[in-house]
Amino acid sequence: SRPAANDQVRAVVFAEAHGANPAELARRVNQDVATALQLIRGKNGVSVKTGHQSTYPVYGRDQKIENWRMRSELVLESRDLG
Repeated sequence: SRPAANDQVRAVVFAEAHGANPAELARRVNQDVATALQLIRGKNGVSVKTGHQSTYPVYGRDQKIENWRMRSELVLESRDLG
């Protein structure tokens, strides 16, 4: 056997909210993502980029929109596994 170089670790984290007002959801989720970005950018050896973002309606039994759901992801990568 011989030692191998460290692999890269990748993690996806997300903020999600649901409610009746899509604009309010966007504000809340974007604020959560901004807070997370501040925390992550302070960590040496960790890179971060935005991932998938979606807003979609949640339908009730009568097939009418009852509320909305928004989700926004951040993708973190690092070679420092320690």
